[in-house]
Amino acid sequence: MHPQTSTLHDRLASAAQGLSYRRLAKLTNVHPETARRYMQGQSPSVEFITAFCEQLGVSAEWLLHGTGPMKTEQVRGDALRHSSVAELLAALGQTLDRLSDRVAHLESHAHSHPHEHGPGHAHGHGGGASGHGNGGHAHGHTQHRSNAAEPATAARASRIVDAA
Repeated sequence: MHPQTSTLHDRLASAAQGLSYRRLAKLTNVHPETARRYMQGQSPSVEFITAFCEQLGVSAEWLLHGTGPMKTEQVRGDALRHSSVAELLAALGQTLDRLSDRVAHLESHAHSHPHEHGPGHAHGHGGGASGHGNGGHAHGHTQHRSNAAEPATAARASRIVDAA
């Protein structure tokens, strides 16, 4: 975790790590003089802050408030370390719900397009004259695996939610 610095401009300077005003301007799509003014104390625009964070991988929460990790790549790990077991289980339950919805959607799609091309025929546009390229998946294979896994997934999700 990066040491907390006191002001927005201190954090801007820390995150810019000695980049030239010209380079910073190019990254944030502003004129070099504008970048210089922002880095030397003028209040930066929302667009500058947004581009700065995106281009340099800086957490907006850290830049604006001085809390949390400096780099966006560290935000997830930091959140996990500071979460309670109940919060983690609730997030896991929500993830399982979304996955279950996606599986149901895929199964619905598979059922609405039954074996149009016959078993083993690739779906989509493949390569070669035969049409049997790598352009898609063969119908019928995922359906069996999804149906078998669904009750186990639902049971696990129910236990997790009950535990929270």
